[in-house]
Amino acid sequence: MKIHPKSLSILLVAISLHLFITSHSKAQSEASIPWTKTTQLYSEAVEDTFKISIALPERYDQSKEYPVVFMTDPRFAFSSAVESARAHAIDGTIPPVILVGIGYPGSQGFGKIMQIRSRDFSTVSDPQVPGGWPSWANDIEWGGAQAFLSFIKDELTVYIRENYKTTDDHMYMGWSGGAHFGAYMLFEEPELFNKYLLVSGPFEWFHNGIAFEYEEAYAENNDDLNAKIVFAVGSSESKSTIEANERMATILGKRNYNGLEVSNHVFEEKKHYGVWPVAINYGLQKLLAKQD
Repeated sequence: MKIHPKSLSILLVAISLHLFITSHSKAQSEASIPWTKTTQLYSEAVEDTFKISIALPERYDQSKEYPVVFMTDPRFAFSSAVESARAHAIDGTIPPVILVGIGYPGSQGFGKIMQIRSRDFSTVSDPQVPGGWPSWANDIEWGGAQAFLSFIKDELTVYIRENYKTTDDHMYMGWSGGAHFGAYMLFEEPELFNKYLLVSGPFEWFHNGIAFEYEEAYAENNDDLNAKIVFAVGSSESKSTIEANERMATILGKRNYNGLEVSNHVFEEKKHYGVWPVAINYGLQKLLAKQD
């Protein structure tokens, strides 16, 4: 069959355009962090699926076991946490660690993420907070913290332990609602983690300061709290957040729990979202510092 020169020219242009679009599309594929993988883990406790991001040390096979750092809200700071941990390890100030981000599959849109995390971090079905909520809060099923804690304790940590080379040195990092959940977890299951970075916790704001009730109930029956805890907050956050973090750190310090080390750090000129990655960089080095 004879092809008209004009038709041939159009065909060649179409082929070239297709090849350009295809190659350009491949070049624009989603970036990933080296030595990092993701998996989806269904939770029987929560009855939902989680997206778990796992970052391994660069030379993972050269050591037998590694400490594990678990963090909530990876949507906002996982890459910062990974590179901070690796940079400190290269400097030799902390050991290489496995970092586990506990996130959600599907759309990473802000509103959807905020809805699901609020379900998992809230310890009561009626949050009773001052002021109004944004529109994304209308569809939240509050009070899922106990189920979320069961997922972490009975499913996620078991999965990590069975599939990766880990020590018993387990650290938790949580920000905002994740810090409130971290305090709840500290007093509910104190042996689950031995290190905590709790950033910008709404301890006073959420449900009339119920986090302090959890601490008081724990203190009535316990003299030991084997944990190193760093509280952190930005100086440009709300007055309530700043004072609540200082109050929680002060109360814990005055209890004189056996085995407890606690401190509070204020980052100057940092607001609620911007303080998270900065606090991670600080907290990793503070909590995982190699002992002389």
